[in-house]
Order: sequence, then C-alpha cells, then structure tokens
Amino acid sequence: MRKHFTKKCTVHKSEDLIKNNYFGLFKPNKNLFDRVGDYVIIMKDNYAIRDRILGEKEEKHIGRHGGISKEEMYVPLIFAKK
Repeated sequence: MRKHFTKKCTVHKSEDLIKNNYFGLFKPNKNLFDRVGDYVIIMKDNYAIRDRILGEKEEKHIGRHGGISKEEMYVPLIFAKK
C-alpha cells in the first residue's frame, strides 16, 4: 500500500477508527472488531478500488463506498412505525 497507493488512499488500524467513532457514535457491536479486519483503507477524493472477474461487464455505479467525504458519510435513516 505504501509503495503503490499513497496518492490514492490512506491505511489505518481498524481499532483506531472504531475508537474514533468512524463506524458510529455509540458503543460498537462486539462483533465489529472481527468483521472489520485488522486494517482499513480510506480512499482519497476521486479514487475507488474496482475489480471485475475476467469477462464480466463493467457497470457504472452512482455511488461508491470507501471515502470519508460528506457525501459518502451521509446515510439517511428511514423510520417507519406500524
């Protein structure tokens, strides 16, 4: 990562991001540490990691996950009561 991707992303210890509330403001679920892995990469503006299986058609996506811009971090909550 340091050799080839420093201009495109940053690498962080997952536990540091969890402790600094990158995954939410409240007490983390006990399984979060195992599910996130040891490290997280955060993409810089205008970069994304994409991969396809050989022969697979490329699809255009409206949004991507991987950065921490305001647009990527805002997730609307819809609450419906029966």
